[in-house]
Amino acid sequence: MSGFVIAPASTAQASVHRRGRPSAYLFWVLLLLPMDWFAPTGMVLREFGAKPATLLLTLGGLYALLFLRGNSSAMARRENRAILLLALISVVNLCAFSISIFLGWSDFTYMRSPTSQFINQSMLILAASLAIVGNARYFSQINLEASIRRRLPQVATIHLLFWVFENAFPSISGQVLFPFRVGGLQLERSSGFMTEPSYYGTMAALFGIPMLLAPQFRGQWYAKLIALGLLISAVSVSSKTLVVVVLAQALLLIIIAKRGRLVSFLTLILAGGLALFFIQTHAALNLKENMSSVMRFGSAHLAVNVATTGVALTGIGAGQFHFHYIEGNAPYYLLASSEALAQMSRSADGRASTFNFPLRVLIELGVFGFILFLLGFLALMRGLNETTRVQQMLLFGSLGFLLTQDTYFYPPLVLSCAMLLAHERRFTGVGTDNPFNRSRT
Repeated sequence: MSGFVIAPASTAQASVHRRGRPSAYLFWVLLLLPMDWFAPTGMVLREFGAKPATLLLTLGGLYALLFLRGNSSAMARRENRAILLLALISVVNLCAFSISIFLGWSDFTYMRSPTSQFINQSMLILAASLAIVGNARYFSQINLEASIRRRLPQVATIHLLFWVFENAFPSISGQVLFPFRVGGLQLERSSGFMTEPSYYGTMAALFGIPMLLAPQFRGQWYAKLIALGLLISAVSVSSKTLVVVVLAQALLLIIIAKRGRLVSFLTLILAGGLALFFIQTHAALNLKENMSSVMRFGSAHLAVNVATTGVALTGIGAGQFHFHYIEGNAPYYLLASSEALAQMSRSADGRASTFNFPLRVLIELGVFGFILFLLGFLALMRGLNETTRVQQMLLFGSLGFLLTQDTYFYPPLVLSCAMLLAHERRFTGVGTDNPFNRSRT
């Protein structure tokens, strides 16, 4: 990756545009982006293949790193800084795991081996790093803003149409959507290409809110109608995760947008109202009635308990939280969940989850690793303006979703990081509406 060769911008761009691949590639990435399970790849590659966009983004990133040349010295500097940061994260991860093994924090009596668990999860971190840097090089050579304006409404339309198709023809759609359902289950509530309504709602927010509020889609009424369709359909199937993503996106707009703050504030209020509605109607916070909430809140609570034991200072290494998911660290109410008790078994096949990405980073990569992640996100937000609002909203929406999940390779987060890294920064006269910016002379 370090061999970044600078080619004239016109040569690199002409070569890529002549093949006509980047815009079509973006279409397929966006189409696969929200899908959380695809049986053909998931059964073979497990967590790496569960989300089909993971495989596509990794292959696309490797292709760009091997066969494409950079088109500017500025992009070369950004790419090298990103490589350094991501390499530091991997070094911190290795050091944390070494400390965990030396101090006996990882348990080798489990069916899952700490070593194989570390290797598998570290490979996800490495794949995410390659995908970010490689896809950034790819996207730096096209008119990304125009491609997003064109492709995002197309992809959103397809997802909405399949949701309608599932509602209208449940028996037929069950066969068509079989590969996108874990175990081929037929759901009571429609979720399109996703396994459950929560993931459908996440997609609706990640795609719909930018098309409604981002400056790139100003005046594009078709995109706004599709966005409304996505959001209304997600609310109709009671997708609670929708609210978390919308809150994160609206908060971003309130912080950084010069124009549209009133609309963003109203969106925040609306999302808060929806959150209260879902909490009341689905007893989301009633741990006596909702075992799903017990599992999620309890696992995050358990993760906090693990962090306070002191292991978060140095970290324990990728995938090692699995061996700290024990009754001794669990809050009392989590023990009422049969799912949690099964996960605590030494013979548990699935990886234990914190259900909160920042908590997982803090525990497994330690304080220093957490700071590196934070610095990386802050660096991506600097020097930007409203022409990258869709990418920024995708980033914040992804982080909002990851308050409820904890995978190291979340395709929407990887894609948003790659697109923001690809953007040409301007530090004078542009982007002054962004509080992440710092003036430079």
